[in-house]
Amino acid sequence: METKRTKDELKCCYMLRQCFSRSFLYWGAMRKVRLASNQYKCEKCDKVFKQREVAVDHTVPVVDPDKGWQGISVFASRLFCDPSNLKVLCKDVCHQTKSNKENKERRKS
Repeated sequence: METKRTKDELKCCYMLRQCFSRSFLYWGAMRKVRLASNQYKCEKCDKVFKQREVAVDHTVPVVDPDKGWQGISVFASRLFCDPSNLKVLCKDVCHQTKSNKENKERRKS
């Protein structure tokens, strides 16, 4: 059964995500699919989008859908992963669909 995150853990998760958004791993994934200035290709649907319309996604989820929250150390190690675990997806369709599926699996557990 999933354990609840404490207020301090939630603050720490937020700070880690903020750091990650400025991380070199993120930009490496974006460079990989960059086509031209402000044009990026979704790795799932192969359509072209502007930078604000794409998101960097973890292939292996940061919070495991089957096991749920496993603590801040597991969260951090999965958040700051190898660049091969990252892919760029369009925000409104591919990334949202994947996130909704993972969240639904988490709620089942």
